[in-house]
Amino acid sequence: MKIETNRVAAYLAGNFPPYYEEYDKIEFILILSGRSPKIFSQEKFNLIEKHTDSLQKFYASALNILKNEERLLVEIIEELNIPFEARGSDFVQSKVKENKIEDITKDIGFITPFDDEKEEMEEVVSNILNDDFPEYSLTACSLKEDGDGKILWNSIKDFSEKYDLYIVDFRDKNLNVAIELGYILALEKPFILIVSEDLPSDINGFIYVKKEQVNVSAINGDITDDQKKELKEKSEKFQNNLKEKLDRFLT
Repeated sequence: MKIETNRVAAYLAGNFPPYYEEYDKIEFILILSGRSPKIFSQEKFNLIEKHTDSLQKFYASALNILKNEERLLVEIIEELNIPFEARGSDFVQSKVKENKIEDITKDIGFITPFDDEKEEMEEVVSNILNDDFPEYSLTACSLKEDGDGKILWNSIKDFSEKYDLYIVDFRDKNLNVAIELGYILALEKPFILIVSEDLPSDINGFIYVKKEQVNVSAINGDITDDQKKELKEKSEKFQNNLKEKLDRFLT
C-alpha cells in the first residue's frame, strides 16, 4: 500500500485545498519523536531542517523516513488527525478495507445520470459483478424506490445512506450526480468513481476508473472492423480496471 506522504505534507503545511491552517510544527515533532524516539531524534530533525527550504518539504522528508514502516506511518497519520480528503486514494482504500472486515452488505449502490447511457452502464457493471463477484448485486438509485417519492432530496439522502459501497457514474460531471457524490463524501462512504475525463482537483485523490469506452451499441454499429477492434479494446480496458477497483473492496 502506498500512502501519499507528499499529499499529507501539503495538508500539514496549509497548502492542500481548501488550504487548511498550518499544523503546529512543535506538536508534529513531539508526535513523531514520541512514537519512535530512536528514528526521530532531535539531531534527525535538525538535519531535516537544514536540508529543506519549506515547511511542506520538512514534513514530507520526516514522513518519508517511514516509507518502509507502514504500520507506524498509519498510526502517526491517525494521531495527526489528517482529514479524510487529504490522505490520498490508497490510504482511503486501506481504511475502507480495515473498517469493512466481513460486514459489507451484499448490495452495492449505483448512482448514475438518468440519460441514454444509464441502462447500458448499469448492465456493464452488473455483468462484472455477476461474473467476478456473484455474491454481490447492484442497485441503481430510483427516485420511486427511496424517500417519499415526492421530495427529490429525501430520495437522494435515503439512497446515499443505505449502502456500504457505491459506484458513482460521474462520466459527464452531471450536476445531480455531483450532489449525491458530495453527500457520500460528507458521510465518508467508500465509493468508486467512473469518469470520462480528468477529475476535478478536489476529488483527484479518491479511487476512480476512467471510462475509455463502454458503448456496446457503437461496437455493433455500422463502423469499420478496425474501429470495432479499437472500441472493443477500450471497453475491455475499462471493465478490467473496474474489476481491479472492486477487488480492492470486495476480496
